[in-house]
Amino acid sequence: MRHKELTTSAARARKGGNSKNLGIHVAVYYEEKARLVQEEVETARLDIARARVNATKRTTASKTIIDLHSTTTAQAIILSKECLRDHVASQTCPVEFITGRGNHSVGGRAVLGPAVHDALVADGWDVSPLPAGLIVNGRSSG
Repeated sequence: MRHKELTTSAARARKGGNSKNLGIHVAVYYEEKARLVQEEVETARLDIARARVNATKRTTASKTIIDLHSTTTAQAIILSKECLRDHVASQTCPVEFITGRGNHSVGGRAVLGPAVHDALVADGWDVSPLPAGLIVNGRSSG
């Protein structure tokens, strides 16, 4: 069963449930199944985004460039942290994340850049803004 069918079944069980027919227990069962299906979908979407990002990753002698276009904000944060776990960012070999200027975002305002910036700074990274992205020069010293 798909997510929508499971949540519909849960709603029906809740609506028709009473202490004799275990409606609440049946509803909880369907809700849990729906949650698991949603987790599987999100994992698959993240795997697809990861493959896209890895396919466009460029590494030169001076830096690694990761393009986060076409990812959701949550995916971009996860993938940027994974990248920094796998690639040592430093002053001599920084990691550059292309997040875009926000031209295609609602209101024309950048979404990925600020979200990834805040998440990486919170994790202790030295992050500087670029016109359409971010550059990470290693761990923050303070």
